[in-house]
Amino acid sequence: MFKDAGYDAIIYKSQFGEKGFNIVVFDPDDADVINCAPYQVTELEVSFKEIGNRWFRTKKKRRKPMVKKARQ
Repeated sequence: MFKDAGYDAIIYKSQFGEKGFNIVVFDPDDADVINCAPYQVTELEVSFKEIGNRWFRTKKKRRKPMVKKARQ
């Protein structure tokens, strides 16, 4: 998605520390790696809460398509 939009890399806040950032470089030849350490995700926890009023889609009446007959 980002690469297709023309980005060479993206940076986002790391969950491993307050001062840390993660960098994704789409072409590793575009960067000089000075320090790097691979990590493996061993556990993942997801939590969520409702943040607004619920809404429901109502069924709309279907309109008949308007078709014009071709003149002969």
